[in-house]
Amino acid sequence: MEKMRQWGWPLFAAMLLLVLFLARDGSYDETTNPVRRSLRSIIPWQQHGVSLTAKNRNRVVLDNGIVKLIFSNPEGNVIGIQYKGLDILEMGNEEDNRGYWDLVWKKNTTDKLQATKFKVITARPDQAEISFLRTYDVSLGNGTNIIPLTVDKRYILRRGASGFYAYGIFERLEGWPGVQDMDQIRMVFKLEQAKFDYMALSDTRQRMMPTAADRGNGEQLAYKEAVLLTDPSNPEFRGEVDDKYQYSIEDKDNKVHGWISTDESVGFWMITPSDEFRTGGPFKQDLTSHVGPTTLSMFVSTHYAGKDLGIKFEEGEAWKKVFGPVFVYLNSAPSSKNSTSILWNNAKQQLFKEVEIWPYNFTQSEDFPSSDQRGSVSGQLQIHDRYINESLLPASSGYVGLAAPGEVGSWQRENKGYQFWNQADEEGRFILKDVRPGNYSLYAWVPGVVGDYKYEADITIIPGCNIKLDNLTFEPPRTGPTLWEIGIPDRTAAEFYVPDPYPTLLNNLYNHIPSENFRQYGLWARYGERYPHSDLVYTVGVNNYTDHWFYAQVTKITGDETYVGTTWEVVFELHNVTNPGIYTLQLALASAHSAELQVRINSQSDERPLFSTKLIGGDNAIARHGIHGLYWLFSVEIPSSLLKEGNNSVYLSQTRGGETFQGLMYDYIRLEAPSSHTDSQLCGAIHSKLSSSPPFLISGSKGFHVYAGWLEMQKAGRRSLKHWGWLVGTLAAMLVLVVYLVGEKKYEQTTPKTSTLLLRKILERYPRTQRQGLNILKPSSGRNFARPPYPGINMVTNNSGRRIVARTENPRVSMLRSQSQIRLDNGLVQLTVSRPGGDVIGIKYKGSDNLLEHKNLRNNRGYWDVVWNKPGENLHYVDKLQATKFRVIMATADQVEISFVKIYNVSQQHSAHVVPLDVDKRYIMRRGRSGFYAYAIFECREGWPEMKMEQIRMVYKLQHEKFQYMVLSDTRQTFMPKARDRKNGEQLAYPEAVRLTKPSNRAFKGQVDDKYQYSMEDKDNKVHGWISIDNSLGFWMITPSDEFRSAGPMKQGLTSHVGPTTLSMFLSTHYAGKQAGIELKRGEAWKKVFGPVFVYLNSAPRSNNSTGTLWNDAKEQMAEEVKRWPYNFTQSEDFPPSDQRGSVSGRLIVHDRYMSESLLSASSAYVGLAAPGEVGSWQKESKGYQFWTRADKQGHFLIKDVRPGNYSLYGWVPGIVGDYKYEADIEIKPGSKIHLANLTYEPQRNGPTLWEIGIPDRSAAEFYVPDPYPTLMNKLYNNDHSDKFRQYGLWKRYEELYPDHDLIYTIGVNDYRHDWFYAHVTRSTGKERYVGTTWQIRFKLNSVMSQGNYTLQLALASATSSEIQVRFNDPSVKQPHFSTGLIGGDNAIARHGIHGLYWFFSVNVPSSLLQEGTNTIYLTQSRGGAPFRGVMYDYIRLEGPSIRHPDT
Repeated sequence: MEKMRQWGWPLFAAMLLLVLFLARDGSYDETTNPVRRSLRSIIPWQQHGVSLTAKNRNRVVLDNGIVKLIFSNPEGNVIGIQYKGLDILEMGNEEDNRGYWDLVWKKNTTDKLQATKFKVITARPDQAEISFLRTYDVSLGNGTNIIPLTVDKRYILRRGASGFYAYGIFERLEGWPGVQDMDQIRMVFKLEQAKFDYMALSDTRQRMMPTAADRGNGEQLAYKEAVLLTDPSNPEFRGEVDDKYQYSIEDKDNKVHGWISTDESVGFWMITPSDEFRTGGPFKQDLTSHVGPTTLSMFVSTHYAGKDLGIKFEEGEAWKKVFGPVFVYLNSAPSSKNSTSILWNNAKQQLFKEVEIWPYNFTQSEDFPSSDQRGSVSGQLQIHDRYINESLLPASSGYVGLAAPGEVGSWQRENKGYQFWNQADEEGRFILKDVRPGNYSLYAWVPGVVGDYKYEADITIIPGCNIKLDNLTFEPPRTGPTLWEIGIPDRTAAEFYVPDPYPTLLNNLYNHIPSENFRQYGLWARYGERYPHSDLVYTVGVNNYTDHWFYAQVTKITGDETYVGTTWEVVFELHNVTNPGIYTLQLALASAHSAELQVRINSQSDERPLFSTKLIGGDNAIARHGIHGLYWLFSVEIPSSLLKEGNNSVYLSQTRGGETFQGLMYDYIRLEAPSSHTDSQLCGAIHSKLSSSPPFLISGSKGFHVYAGWLEMQKAGRRSLKHWGWLVGTLAAMLVLVVYLVGEKKYEQTTPKTSTLLLRKILERYPRTQRQGLNILKPSSGRNFARPPYPGINMVTNNSGRRIVARTENPRVSMLRSQSQIRLDNGLVQLTVSRPGGDVIGIKYKGSDNLLEHKNLRNNRGYWDVVWNKPGENLHYVDKLQATKFRVIMATADQVEISFVKIYNVSQQHSAHVVPLDVDKRYIMRRGRSGFYAYAIFECREGWPEMKMEQIRMVYKLQHEKFQYMVLSDTRQTFMPKARDRKNGEQLAYPEAVRLTKPSNRAFKGQVDDKYQYSMEDKDNKVHGWISIDNSLGFWMITPSDEFRSAGPMKQGLTSHVGPTTLSMFLSTHYAGKQAGIELKRGEAWKKVFGPVFVYLNSAPRSNNSTGTLWNDAKEQMAEEVKRWPYNFTQSEDFPPSDQRGSVSGRLIVHDRYMSESLLSASSAYVGLAAPGEVGSWQKESKGYQFWTRADKQGHFLIKDVRPGNYSLYGWVPGIVGDYKYEADIEIKPGSKIHLANLTYEPQRNGPTLWEIGIPDRSAAEFYVPDPYPTLMNKLYNNDHSDKFRQYGLWKRYEELYPDHDLIYTIGVNDYRHDWFYAHVTRSTGKERYVGTTWQIRFKLNSVMSQGNYTLQLALASATSSEIQVRFNDPSVKQPHFSTGLIGGDNAIARHGIHGLYWFFSVNVPSSLLQEGTNTIYLTQSRGGAPFRGVMYDYIRLEGPSIRHPDT
């Protein structure tokens, strides 16, 4: 107590000072520092409305409490930006030289676009948009520096936004003068020199920067932009080169860049959420930020392209284009060693948010259409190159785009219109979304394939259109088989030899980034040193282009300071020459600048070349450190008479000299023989550069997007928080506080908003090649989507809200053994397992107390159990699988795997509680993993007794005082009552359902709790668990695969529930009945591996949103586990790794001639492999493994990582009744890749549809689900209509809706969404007696076909101890016309499931049972006796005879 008194006040003072220090700019929600976030609840931030004032008629001010903008009036220059009171722009500059637009035209004349009119477009508390307009006066003609354009500069400030939006509307009217060279349009911000010293372009391209004064004091090199820093203010920059072109980026990657003030810990960022308004396509390179400090937004430029990309207007030509909006973003963080990283990562987060909401819906200009005023184009691009493959090949990772109509490849020189690009998936499928209305051509090119593709017809986009193009075939330039090739057809010279830079001309930013080495200054001069006496000679088959082909064919300097062209020689051997015949040299250039390439064959001295490009190019990429510029492709015909048997030479002469930077870069060279040549070798696949990036899948689930192509978060080095020493007196206390809040593993949060849509938009807008981009998870499904963007950016997505900051060196895994327990420890998690029983008796995380309920017995904390019975007995036994033998399977510093084996003794077969199985329970702990893996191998040997199993599960019972918050999905998460609340409550119709009458938390009073309300379909049940609010700690069950679960992907099972308890259900009869259990006959041998699953633990700083942070992080971890599946570190031979598995692919199509005469794609079909059986048997199969996926929109599917074995292939299609089964069984062997081509599913159909009720989707979700009783609600589902069926007691509402008679549904009058009750249940007659009910369907037939039978297709979504009897037009008939017999045991009505097992019946209806006029079908559920007997309908359809019925 004395020590507490001594330290109490200093600790309090330290905390108060820390709060004040961190909160001085802590109002910004997106700041990522965890300590600040944890304290934010103490200092709430109030959002200010947006104010607009005009001062002295020459100033306009916008202010939202975060950002204050000052504009010159009416010119429209940004003359001041204040962020939280801090000046951002260089106030020493003239007002028109701080933040402005400008335009370069008429031989480098600059027009700063000074406006003459100010206008308020909108001014509300939530948003202000203002306009600065300059209207062109046609009377000025061309005799002025004012370009003939009307320019409307717009600025938007929104409530709560930490930045502002800017865009410009440029317009020419008919009759205005022509313009020959509009070479640049940009927006410029010049920041305060004394503040901003750190520039960031990407994850790897960021650093402290020299100043403008340093450049002014330096030595100019070959051109004015390149300066050698000879006397910099910071000596570290001495001897470095600075050149603004070293900081260029391709437009597809140029999304966020800017500057940081390290003293103020403030960032200024230019965010460009779309490329649609840029010119020259996605590969156009341009400037970003550079020394000044200056930040640019480049809309039009000729950099890396030349005058071809300048905009020219004919006399009288009209034109209008909107440039932007872009977002100028400002952020701040506490001053620390890592503040630059925090600010950069936060800027990336903001970028993702802007991409999510593009196209913006808040701009006030009619010239910027919103999403619903745009259209889309989708299709599949394929390649036909018979010298690669006779079959069509997918244009894997091809770039596909819409641009103004033109010639093949013209998009890279197009500048007046808009462009929309995306990258195709592995199958060549693409979608271009949010396309502005207009006329376009569709263009494409494919990495690994030479040339350009253009679709044969122009495409007109109108608002709301969704244009689907059939398979498009690209036939790249090819005349014969390949003899040899140099390079990779990827439109860059990056694969060639890039020399080391001069030590005295370095930019140290690129010293340790080999892939960016080409950005160093002066590399072109290395050519003369490498080839001082002769030019490059390259021998095919001897030399390697990565080491022996210089990246650029440049000029060479002679002694008198003149530059001359160079000739490169390619030497190759031909064993024979096809004569007569034409050979072809495919010559692809990545860049050209004032160059002419001449080609000669076997004679360098020929005066006339065989081929000349003539003078081409002006991209200046050699000087400007670009590894490519514009793309050129030439096909050069070589008569066979010019070739000879033996050695041949191709001479490539770049003949233009006179300047240092004249020259070109090659992309790819290929010599093709005539089609009959024998020296060639057909390639087995498209060039290796053809991207084979793994597919990215986004697939919705009811809870959250479980297979969303999750981005792999990069692990960063461990970070420590250090604060300034002015708190010397309380430093120790502060460090204690910081360590407590941060811990060993920290998560940085931005917004809790789930952003699967955001990811989809990023993917659709800015895909990347694998070479430049990120690691994307490859889910087990076969669906493929485009890849995400941003080279050098470690994505930290809003849907995760986290970035893992982990140890750089993780402690080794240790194992401590005693007679009663085994303890594993990896420095993060400590796992204690009873010996030899194999129960988990303790879990500690980062030194915490035991997270399991230590008051429970040792075998009632973390354990496996089996519910089983003996045939013929109704008594069920629970076996907790207590092991008798412990083994160490593996023990290294990186991993420990331990085993606890229960061995069955056949002499125990008369023992009641011992299940006749050998069970090997395994636990794995790995270095650096924040959790542990668990799996079990179950085996029944020949000769053992018969038995039935209904449940196999793993259970963890957590400390009830710690864990209060349960999470199942993005929408299903809440604080939960305690186990004692249930004990003190009122049991309802069955023990699991309890009304809470005396809860410890009054907020739960009157609510219903039932563990079945938290069930989930297996396909969605990937991660769930509990959170300790007080400790800000999460406990999660992660299941990366369904292969070991039973009864298919739609099977529902328990997850987590009050206890707090977390389950992993491997086998259960819930929502299925005893048919989904495992029955082993006497003597039947069986073995199955259940798992591995991953028990994951995480923590976060305490804050108002720590639950969101922990949940998002758990989802990210789940994605990582999915990526690693099947695990390669398990030590059991019974768990095969990926290379010992196989795959099955194909396409499922539907043939239903009453829907369409043509074959239909089985869009989004579920396709799976399961044990051989009858049609639909998979939903009752539990002994074996199952592997399921979703087909794409065309019905293509891929089932990967399938265990060896014999299977049947099953499928069902949403929207189609019935089940599909492939005609033959399929045997999977290690490494097998089985392709089944087109499979045709002919669903049950006998005639045309007369009427239908419902949707064939195997659930009753579309029918009427009543509101719950106000006194029997679970408030978790109050605001989620889609989960309303999970409320208790809904079945009772039927009697209230139909007190006097049963349901009557009239076709053409009633609507199944409102008038068809979700469950056909029994009715109470009082005294706890329940009777069956009869529903009527009334319909009219104008005529009855006497020939042929009608058919009633009856699909049930659930059945429990029920019998459906069908009668037609006479309910009194004793013998029904059809009966299902007694069916079902899924109990889905009681257990709040909207479906159970699927049943399908085709009822033959003789025409004699029907009549002209009104008919009635009576559906009688005849079984009573209990409240939960009944069925749920999926879909009902009446079909006429196969002869066309007049009523259809």
